[in-house]
Amino acid sequence: MIRAMLILAVFLCPAWVVAQSNQQPIVRVELEKTGAIPGQPIVMRLIVLVPTWMPSPPELPTFDVPNIMVRQGGRAATAISERIDGKTWSGISRKYLLYPLVAGTVSLPEQNVSIIYAAPGTREPTVFETETEAISISGIVPEGAGDLDPLITAQDLKIIQELQGDPASLEPGDAIVRTSRIEIVGTTPMVIPETQFVEARPGLSIYPSEPFIDQRQADDGTLSGARTEKTTFVAEAGGRFAVPEREIRWFNLKTGTVETAIIEGFEMTVRGPPPVVEEEVDWRTRVVSGLVILGALGLLGTGLWWTAPRVGRWLEQRRQAYRASEKFAFNTAIAHLRRRNLGKALPAVRHWWNSISPGARDLPKSVVDALAKVGAEKFGRSTTQTVPKSWRDAETVLREARRTALRAKQSQKSPTLPGLNPVADLNWR
Repeated sequence: MIRAMLILAVFLCPAWVVAQSNQQPIVRVELEKTGAIPGQPIVMRLIVLVPTWMPSPPELPTFDVPNIMVRQGGRAATAISERIDGKTWSGISRKYLLYPLVAGTVSLPEQNVSIIYAAPGTREPTVFETETEAISISGIVPEGAGDLDPLITAQDLKIIQELQGDPASLEPGDAIVRTSRIEIVGTTPMVIPETQFVEARPGLSIYPSEPFIDQRQADDGTLSGARTEKTTFVAEAGGRFAVPEREIRWFNLKTGTVETAIIEGFEMTVRGPPPVVEEEVDWRTRVVSGLVILGALGLLGTGLWWTAPRVGRWLEQRRQAYRASEKFAFNTAIAHLRRRNLGKALPAVRHWWNSISPGARDLPKSVVDALAKVGAEKFGRSTTQTVPKSWRDAETVLREARRTALRAKQSQKSPTLPGLNPVADLNWR
């Protein structure tokens, strides 16, 4: 009897081992479709099944890859069960929304999955590591939208623009703030290109702020949102400055046609003298000309060999003279303000003021107040977004202080004319 039981155990043992080896967790990926218009969702479900139960949630991937935006749809995970080989397996199903952002095929490589489940028979917690299968999805360009660059497909797109200030009546130092809000429905606002770029020109400084993107997701996975851009135009000299309009071409998913949204341009009129355009010194051309001259002089005789050192000293004197000028000191202070370096900006401003007003002990009050506001906002606990404005205000105040100081120096240099009717000395003796 005992011998028969041993023989039966020998024959049944391999089958029991095979049954146990086939009871590893199952991980699979299911796609409702493999292609969609860029910006539209593709539903993907990641399913994890175990023959027993999971004492803790599995570690699932986020599928963070380029050219695909991934969002989780609805509830993070749903409990499920399936019948496999006549037995009930339990698990979870997680829903993902995949949004292709470009046209063409995009691949999602294998992703790591870590599962802790109760091993059949022993019920001991067991760690199981595996990977998802690689999949590919496609961004499909709708007919008629092939020439759009960038490709923007949406259900609706509109632009709201606001100007702060009167662009028709400005003086040097005044500013116009343009705020444009581009609202889009049916796709992510991240596909909206930058629209606030305007080429700088003499007499007009342009300061764009960081764009703000607000995105929302509906229950069905439809995305919408807005991109808000703000640009400050600071007038520095008189004249007329045109800010051109900008166009955004997009494909309307409702009508199946390409439409154009326009950010309207405007013109700024600034009273005052026109900007002084400084001719840029082409030092490379001057150096080449100098070398040609030196070569020609060398052909005249070796007695002129001392010419080159003298030319070098002359160039160095010119460079040193410029570095010691008031203009260089002012440009250095402006550069530190634009780099948001308060530690270097403060001594640079003091150095410039000493060069334009030798012997002056104190900075102008407007400059002190502007720099104090920069320091208070930089080292304070404020969490607002107004710090860049305080730097721009300080730069504007510094430019106005320079104009005032230069006008004062010019008036001091103007000679006083004698009276038209001289008065005779009538104190006769």
